[in-house]
Amino acid sequence: MLSWVVETISGCGMAMEQAQLQQVFDKHLKWLSNAGGAQADFSRQMLGGQRFTERNLSRARFLGSCMVACLFADCDLAEADLFGADLTDATLERTTLLRANMRGTHLGGARIIGCDMQGVNLQESSFACWDNGQLISLSLSKADGVTISDSNMIYADLAGLRMEGATITNTDLTGANLSGVLLRDAVLTGTVLRNADFTDADLSGADLTGADLTNAKLNRAQLANVKLTRTVLTGADLMECRLVDADLSQAILADRVVDAAAVTDMLRDHAVWVESGGRRGRRAAFDGADLQGVDFAGQELSAASFSNARLQKARFDHTRLRFACFDAADLSGASLAGADCSGASFRGAKLCDIDAVNTSFTAAPFEGTDQGDQRYWPVDFSRADLRRGRFRGADLTGAKFSFTNLERTDFSDARGL
Repeated sequence: MLSWVVETISGCGMAMEQAQLQQVFDKHLKWLSNAGGAQADFSRQMLGGQRFTERNLSRARFLGSCMVACLFADCDLAEADLFGADLTDATLERTTLLRANMRGTHLGGARIIGCDMQGVNLQESSFACWDNGQLISLSLSKADGVTISDSNMIYADLAGLRMEGATITNTDLTGANLSGVLLRDAVLTGTVLRNADFTDADLSGADLTGADLTNAKLNRAQLANVKLTRTVLTGADLMECRLVDADLSQAILADRVVDAAAVTDMLRDHAVWVESGGRRGRRAAFDGADLQGVDFAGQELSAASFSNARLQKARFDHTRLRFACFDAADLSGASLAGADCSGASFRGAKLCDIDAVNTSFTAAPFEGTDQGDQRYWPVDFSRADLRRGRFRGADLTGAKFSFTNLERTDFSDARGL
């Protein structure tokens, strides 16, 4: 923890009255809609024990705030600044923390359930418990560690954090930066860690049962006594990692085989996940799976992941694939005719002979931004192989084609090029 953050917290003001809070809420809503008002600023305020329910506090400021045992339920804290805030024993349920700045926060004993923490910055945060400025050693038997479950932490930056004994279950940490993180004796069951970076991390004694580490970087990671039952390690980089007493006999090291019944179940759970905004169901993760010739036509697969999947001659006609990930997937001969691929990623994918007639590949607005500051997520074909692909009548507005192989690709009547 940075020294000036501690000084800021120690200088917190008096507790805010409910009437004061309501005034701040009202002004903040006006500010968000460009109708005057003022940005909510709770910096250095005493907010311990407060209950925030269904509040839109996106881009609000909580620098150095004392929020011990606070409750945030169904709130929007997207892009909020919580630098140095004290969230010890706080509960965050079904709350959006999209790209929030949580550097240097205290999260000892916090419960984070069903939250969207995509792109959150948690560097220099503490997941330990403190008493009068003294660190209390974590103990699994006392359950002092932080609990995160059923949350979205895609691309979160957790580099260098100390999270011994933490419980992180059924949470999506795809592409997260976990380099140098200390996760000894942590519980990470059912967690999605595809393409995550664990370089120099310490996972000794951790439970990774049912976790998905497809293409994860585990260079020089400590994996002594790690539990890897049904853990997917397809394409994971294990170079120079320490595997003393780690049992790989029940880990999944080859391409995943997904039968028809499993695909049906995953599609059903994913539709629920999309409809509920991530609060129920589960995001479909077909990474590394052999799905050649599978018919996904007309399905709801927004934000689904197919990275490194074998999808030759698969059918995605008129399928909703907004923000889906097909990085390094093989889609040779597949059909995406009439599909909505807005904001999807095809980095390094193989798309030879693909049928993408009348398909939308436009840059999509990123949810959580207001109309005055709209940001767009482009479709990315960087380093993809699109030879002989058919994109007649497709909308490619804003698409990226860096180092893309476009030999004999048909873009007749395509828009946005």
